[in-house]
Amino acid sequence: MATFTININKEVTPIVGCNNQVVPNQPLGIYETIFELGTNTGITGINYDAFAAPDRFQIEYNGVIVADSKYVGYSISGNPPTYSPLINTFNNLPIYTYNGTGYVNSGNTTSVTVVQGDIANGTTEPTAGSGSLTFNKTNASPTTMKVIIISPLSGTGWSLSSICPTVSQ
Repeated sequence: MATFTININKEVTPIVGCNNQVVPNQPLGIYETIFELGTNTGITGINYDAFAAPDRFQIEYNGVIVADSKYVGYSISGNPPTYSPLINTFNNLPIYTYNGTGYVNSGNTTSVTVVQGDIANGTTEPTAGSGSLTFNKTNASPTTMKVIIISPLSGTGWSLSSICPTVSQ
């Protein structure tokens, strides 16, 4: 009789259901969350609130960034809009992944350089801390989207919820 041993070392990131909300439970860093969209097509994305410290929200679908808020937050002001502590290079930012109940450190880090062009311009890109970021999902598959939140400043706080695909009229 043969004995088989199966070792599965692949970590599976939990998927957050459509229309659910997530909030960070960690300090500054990069946050990644996978949201279930299902097979429906139409306008989908997220509602977000960056609060005071600027954060950047990006939606990755099928391996491509399809929507980008640039840096937004209630403390961004001026013409052009700016927030001086944000224009900098931030080294060794921890990357957090959602585990079903909160964000956990993935053990990986990255560096981010923020330039003026990374801040929402206040004209075609709203700088307000809250808003929506959407794209048109035209295919039944893939059925998930990854939301990436870049929070390089201490004192960050944000929340977001996904928007289920809705056929546009």
